[in-house]
Amino acid sequence: DLVYVSLPPGTIAGGQVATVRKVGATNTVTASMVEGGLDPVPVIASAGDSVQIEVTAPGTAPISFTVAVPTRRRPVVVRADPPPRKRDVALNSAIVIVFNEPVAATSLGSAVQLFHGSTAVPGTVTLLGGTATSAVFRASVDLDPNTDYRLVVSEAVRDLSGDALSASLTVEFSTGTTVVGVPNSIAVVPDTSEILIGSQLQVTATARDSSGNVIGGVPITWLSDNPSVATVSDAGLVTARAVGVAHVSAEGAIYPGVTTVLVTASRAPVDSVALTPDSTAIPLGPFGGTVRLAAVLRDAAGNIISFRQVQWSTSDPTIATVAAASGGRALVTALATGTVTITGTSEGQRGTAAITVVRPGSYLQVAPGGPNFYNGGHTCGVTVDSWVLCWGVNNNGQLGIGTLGSAYTPVGIGGINFSQISATLLRTCALTPGGAAYCWGAGALGIGPLPEQCFDACSQTPLPVLGGHTFTTIGLGGEHTCALTTTGTVYCWGYDGGGLLGIGQAPPEGSPVPVPIPGLTFTDLAVGGTIGYGGEHSCALTADSTAYCWGYNAYGQLGDSTAIARNVPVRVAAGYRFVSLSVGDGHTCGLTADGTAYCWGSNYYGQLGTGTNTGPEGCVYNPFTGSGPSACSTAPVQVAGVTRWASISAGGNHTCAVALDGTGYCWGDQLGDGTGISSATPTPVAGSLRFTSLTAGEWHSCGVTTDGLAYCWGSNSSGQLGDGTDINRLAPVKVAGQP
Repeated sequence: DLVYVSLPPGTIAGGQVATVRKVGATNTVTASMVEGGLDPVPVIASAGDSVQIEVTAPGTAPISFTVAVPTRRRPVVVRADPPPRKRDVALNSAIVIVFNEPVAATSLGSAVQLFHGSTAVPGTVTLLGGTATSAVFRASVDLDPNTDYRLVVSEAVRDLSGDALSASLTVEFSTGTTVVGVPNSIAVVPDTSEILIGSQLQVTATARDSSGNVIGGVPITWLSDNPSVATVSDAGLVTARAVGVAHVSAEGAIYPGVTTVLVTASRAPVDSVALTPDSTAIPLGPFGGTVRLAAVLRDAAGNIISFRQVQWSTSDPTIATVAAASGGRALVTALATGTVTITGTSEGQRGTAAITVVRPGSYLQVAPGGPNFYNGGHTCGVTVDSWVLCWGVNNNGQLGIGTLGSAYTPVGIGGINFSQISATLLRTCALTPGGAAYCWGAGALGIGPLPEQCFDACSQTPLPVLGGHTFTTIGLGGEHTCALTTTGTVYCWGYDGGGLLGIGQAPPEGSPVPVPIPGLTFTDLAVGGTIGYGGEHSCALTADSTAYCWGYNAYGQLGDSTAIARNVPVRVAAGYRFVSLSVGDGHTCGLTADGTAYCWGSNYYGQLGTGTNTGPEGCVYNPFTGSGPSACSTAPVQVAGVTRWASISAGGNHTCAVALDGTGYCWGDQLGDGTGISSATPTPVAGSLRFTSLTAGEWHSCGVTTDGLAYCWGSNSSGQLGDGTDINRLAPVKVAGQP
């Protein structure tokens, strides 16, 4: 016979995993708990048998108790979602009622009702697909915003034996103003697990929309890719059949969820747990800060154990929270300054990590990345005390914060200190004070094969670039990355179309790890351009201040008096000696020793700063029409207006520079002058700010003032300006979280 075991929420405070077995039996059923309770799980037992329930909670010894199976019991409600007194419920939420045993679908009709005052809300009640223990109420129309509602479950509900609900239930809640979208992704808990042959594992699925909002009542279809090893029921109950590995998927959204199940004949108990890192700091931005921890489990012989569940807890959730992530990892999120202890527990063994949350200092550098027509933008900044904060779109993990949720104000990256940063459309890379390179996001990360941490391959957290090189500079293009070592060698990795890697004849797919450019040594490096349109390239300076460039050349951006792509570095024409270079999307700029600025490449928006956007040449490719000609210069031309510059930055369709007195100027598009009108000559940035640096991005730009404050302007569709909104700005706005 089957009996169902459940616990109402709050039964075991902090309880995370329950293991259930009939006393005297070896096979078990393991399930994740919900708010200290347990949704019903089936166990083979009969009236008069005893069932043992063992609950594990982080930081404490397992709690075990035994209950007798009654001969007969009337059904009860275990929990409802939304729970009592829940506020801000989405207007189109499905309401879920969980019973302690299967109930008859025919008894639900008038037994489950939703009321607004004394008026019943029209809707339908059905059993949630795959289970007979959960019912879902769906209103026929969206609920009213900011309104109180009352869910009533009457005693008319019957179980499969005809017994009535033991007591009616009333749940009051109120709506907010939000509406959840269609199911976009599903997360399965646990994401990995080891179970013995004959035992069972109850897996659960949580659906979210594209904004990360949880969607209740989504019908889930469960599938096993290896049913000879493990089968899965329509309710997500996995049964171990034979030794091996099976992947169990939950379908019901655009991106299904999956869990990996390892079935074994025996298992060694966990003897020790160590967290890595065991001590670290997190910078606190206005949107928080994060760091990932990993739990390393070992048996008594010191062997590393995988596929075991880890429960996580924090000593002070007002300072930092902790949430389980995949593969025995956890994401710690900072909320306030202070120190907390994070504990990871597995099978009664514990490991700890000390986390210090700090408030970062003023900004040293800000790097805008993206967007393009298909993807929003993001921005990252380095502070004077070597912390990185990022904000904007995060669909490929480009914020480096361990999740895919976007942020409209800065979020800190914990665990690693950085001194220099560069960002592009889908990824970010940074250098530590010691010159080690780390990258995160998607694309040319230089780490070899990318982990599957997104809907495509990406890394949500910083990973070290392979090779162990010590770099002084790193730069990003849309599909390639290059970095300069302390010995003057440039290494590149990623796509090699157009010769982006600069290593001569090579397959277009390029290299996932750094490869050196032979024959030349350099003292400075600049990389830029976005995906497509032939604007991506790189440039570098030799010790005698000669400029070389390589890669695509559709607009003459290599400066060699041609529009021919080059797969090895070629010398820039006209013989100018430069002290710095900056590479944009289809154009390049440089400063000479006396502060004179020269630019070359695309001039469609006047980004060369010559006073006109009608020449001086006509290149063969126009990105907007797909044909030529397009205004360009295949050799350096002097920027008009201001004659002495302290720094210069080439962006997407514009260029920005800082004059010797700290005044910021831009020309081309995205000027930040408050008008929204393009200009082919340097135009002062609005606000009378004094800058130490300006960085021109693709569709937005940012700068750091002399007092260490970060400002941004331009496109803000994904919050990449960091002011807490998605409103485009014609003039600089201060990034949130600063004085």
